[in-house]
Amino acid sequence: MLKKKMVNTGKFTAKYAENNKIVENSYDYCEICIKINIIMCKGGSHMACNCNPNPEFNELENFINGLEDKKGALIGVLHKAQHIFGYLSDDVIYFISDKLGVPTSKIYGVITFYSYFTVKPRGKYVINVCMGTACFVRGAEAVLREFEKQLNLKAGDTSEDMKFTLSELRCVGACSLAPVVVVNDKVYGKVEKDQVKKIIEECK
Repeated sequence: MLKKKMVNTGKFTAKYAENNKIVENSYDYCEICIKINIIMCKGGSHMACNCNPNPEFNELENFINGLEDKKGALIGVLHKAQHIFGYLSDDVIYFISDKLGVPTSKIYGVITFYSYFTVKPRGKYVINVCMGTACFVRGAEAVLREFEKQLNLKAGDTSEDMKFTLSELRCVGACSLAPVVVVNDKVYGKVEKDQVKKIIEECK
């Protein structure tokens, strides 16, 4: 099991198994990515790779550094990270774990508990259909099925061109507008099945 510590010197301190022995060494970020085959860096895609600084991670780090209370900030940081990256990759989760001092197991637990968070890349337009009780009884299922038909996707899937992701949410807290559809940050209320095609066209 790899144990890694992020430091500001541009180095990893890592312990790993090699020839049935525990080896501890310090490496440049790219070198350790390749050596222990944890994350295939390939041209500097790793979040801490010095050969290609990542402005998205800088933005997230600045956000975290600006927090007065980091202990109770996990959900807020995850929201910010997903807004920046579109999804929560392993790189992002390790980064947050290091910056907040929170075990990765706890972060994964939060991500899997809240349906809003995703660990898979999502399309340019994320279409969320609320399936909470109020929305469901007012026809949300029919709306979701129409989106599936129009986009040729199943709920939870992303189109091959990475343009659309279709998903369902438990509740968005806008029951008076049921059924509700949210496309990125735009909210559509009292959506009917015959409005689905128009909503999709607005994304093109």
